[in-house]
Amino acid sequence: MVWLDAIDSQGNALYFAIHHVERQRRGRRWQHFVNGVCGNGLVETDVLVEPDRGGIVTFADLSVGGGSDHSLLSTVNRLDLESELLLVAESHCSQHYAPKPVSRLFQTQYEHQPGRVVETGPVWQQAG
Repeated sequence: MVWLDAIDSQGNALYFAIHHVERQRRGRRWQHFVNGVCGNGLVETDVLVEPDRGGIVTFADLSVGGGSDHSLLSTVNRLDLESELLLVAESHCSQHYAPKPVSRLFQTQYEHQPGRVVETGPVWQQAG
């Protein structure tokens, strides 16, 4: 869950819980689809964010009964919410699918040397 830098009309903080990220190959480019739930703790909206296609955000309102007075989208600035969701989706996709750095541990080559015991024998064998 990611807390967004946006609030609703009553001052409640908004969050975006990412449930699924799908990556599809389109020609030479990858296209990402980020699905999750956006809410304020009282009402939630299912969201599909497509950051690679010019920033498309699709809402599916999950409020009970579909009444406009209980809808999350009726209490927020939709453009601000869409831009916040796009920022979160873009940063998640770039972090999630970025190439992993090669560990320096494996870049060093080690020579194999046979094991050697440096300790003296057991104490009971030394007493003579």
